[in-house]
Amino acid sequence: MGHSIGGAGTYYLAVKDPERWAAIAVLAPAAFQLDPNSLAKIPKMPVMVVHGDMDTAVPVALSRRWTDMMKSLKMDYQYIEVPGGDHGTVISSHQAQVFAFFAKHKK
Repeated sequence: MGHSIGGAGTYYLAVKDPERWAAIAVLAPAAFQLDPNSLAKIPKMPVMVVHGDMDTAVPVALSRRWTDMMKSLKMDYQYIEVPGGDHGTVISSHQAQVFAFFAKHKK
């Protein structure tokens, strides 16, 4: 799990070493320099994305683009777009859902 640049790092590590992870969660991922097409390397990895629709640091359109790719790859993913959520509030607003997601997807 990672937030902001840590979310980008989470995507990067999942693609780089997919055997290591059961699932990943990204919160407002600042994945500006990464390519959503890289998800094709992890089509069976469950992914949770949480992003606020009022995020001014990382536009929510970025996560929408990534989740569109997940949908096209028919991945097991969960996308939570937080109404009124900004870049920081998503860190704590959905922790229970993130941990429930990880509990559901164990190795």
